[in-house]
Amino acid sequence: MYRFKVNHFDPEELDQKFKKLSYVKKSFFYEKEWLYACASSRINKKNIYSVEIYLEETILMIMLFEKKNFLFCDVLTWLFAEELNFATPILFKKHDFKKQDLEELIKKILHYFNVDLLLLDKNPIYIENELNPLSLHINSQ
Repeated sequence: MYRFKVNHFDPEELDQKFKKLSYVKKSFFYEKEWLYACASSRINKKNIYSVEIYLEETILMIMLFEKKNFLFCDVLTWLFAEELNFATPILFKKHDFKKQDLEELIKKILHYFNVDLLLLDKNPIYIENELNPLSLHINSQ
């Protein structure tokens, strides 16, 4: 159902995508100045990525990730999680994600990056009054 595309992180390219697409819900931390400042602090730029999530040809969201090694484990975490108070996906289109489909997509992303752990801390329930699709994975009863 969903597909994803992985790119190496490029703040200029992201800024151009933000300008082209009309509906964007994103944290103010993802403004151009923040992206450039945080990216310039990275020594190892080859392990930072943007992952675009599509439904057919429509981009739904972008997630910014960093691949790290921690205690013999490969970990995929939010890019800039150490610098920011919270980290979220960037939403481009209002969409009702189904939990099972989203979980399958996350598994495919984990497999693609060949990591042992996905760590998405500092992930709020809402992004500018829009439900964060990844909040489906927290506080479940």
